[in-house]
Amino acid sequence: MSLVSWAYEVSRQNLSGTLPRRWAHVRGVARKARTLTAAAGDDAPLLEAAAILHDVGYAPHLARRDSIRLTALSI
Repeated sequence: MSLVSWAYEVSRQNLSGTLPRRWAHVRGVARKARTLTAAAGDDAPLLEAAAILHDVGYAPHLARRDSIRLTALSI
């Protein structure tokens, strides 16, 4: 599985059901990131993965009031 595919799957699993508007937002950010492919060069997949994952910490089962726990992700 590619980095981008993995990022989409993690984001979808964590956001689509409980936070559909945030899921739509991160997909929009990822679309915008793909427009920068030429400028990003070899880092284009990393840029897209970062774009799709940037709000995953808002998932209710990952977020806490005082901090964000990313250890629950299978990274």
